[in-house]
Amino acid sequence: MENVLALASGDILKREYNRAAVPREPNDKLLDALVHVAFASWSNSWEKKSLVRWIVVAHDIRTGARIHHGETKNPRPMDEILADIHRVVCDAGAPAWLAVPSKRGGVAARLHETGTPVTRGLDPRNRAVGILIPEMAHKSQRQSQDAIRAGLLRPEQRAALRTAEPVPQHPATEKHYWWPEYLDVSGTNTNQMVLAADASLDPQGASGVGVVSNRGDVCIRSWHSDTKIGQMEFEAVILAMEMLCGVSTHHAMVLSDSKDALKMARTLAANLVPKPGYCGISDDARARFLQAWSSVEAEVEFQYVRGHVGHPLNEAADELANLARLAAKQPQHLVEEELWRRVDSVRADFRGADGYVQAAGR
Repeated sequence: MENVLALASGDILKREYNRAAVPREPNDKLLDALVHVAFASWSNSWEKKSLVRWIVVAHDIRTGARIHHGETKNPRPMDEILADIHRVVCDAGAPAWLAVPSKRGGVAARLHETGTPVTRGLDPRNRAVGILIPEMAHKSQRQSQDAIRAGLLRPEQRAALRTAEPVPQHPATEKHYWWPEYLDVSGTNTNQMVLAADASLDPQGASGVGVVSNRGDVCIRSWHSDTKIGQMEFEAVILAMEMLCGVSTHHAMVLSDSKDALKMARTLAANLVPKPGYCGISDDARARFLQAWSSVEAEVEFQYVRGHVGHPLNEAADELANLARLAAKQPQHLVEEELWRRVDSVRADFRGADGYVQAAGR
């Protein structure tokens, strides 16, 4: 990132930036980055002195989100925008993934040229995007309302704003119709067992966790949550431990693609006492993990598996968590049958499997 400011100070008229070189799809390293950053800018046609405004959101999985607002009257604001993004990313002090709107390909290209980990398009997998979009909509609506009160809008502009879909003053919480839960654990004894746990969370607070074992045991749970994704991933690990309480097995391995969730699980399993807020996980969640841990008779091992690389159990747990979250946001009578059918399909892929070593990725 050290070269961003140096590049921004150059003469952009003498440069040709290859926007197509900026990737649209994030790789696994970007998806797993501790910090996700999102940027967007806009201007209002009714303002005589054309102002360019922008927002940069940085979401650190350890500390939460920070929102930075910027504006300039400079008709060529690229340098100021790049400098702002540079400051936000540097302040994060950790590996970051930056998402830039497709229409701002010039900004993305400049960043890409300096080696900044950037993608084009506001990818919803970027945690900062879910904060950026409602924040930008809120600011834009407030500016429109101020312009109407000041009489700055022409009649056709006022009419367009009246017919536009209203944007809430604060990010809205979508209506959740039900909170699906499902548990199917085989009572068959087994020597070894592998469970994958994953979580899914959206900015409106709908959350889902899913667990699946290499022999077809399945559990999903959903609820409204204002916590961070690290907390949700730990909730999925807790769910896996609770499932093990009802299973007779000598050895179990719990897989997760969240390093923070596994760090907390291993810390507690080793009888260590983490500081409050360690890894962004609540004291209540820690207590529930310890309760489940003390009730499990099997020897349990925790293992990290990289997400979204085709690991069968991890992909299945990811699908279950997403199914639980998405179903919660639809009327129960419309989606319940499809939900259970798709859960059964996931379970069928592993039912009766005995490939412990293969499922564990060893």
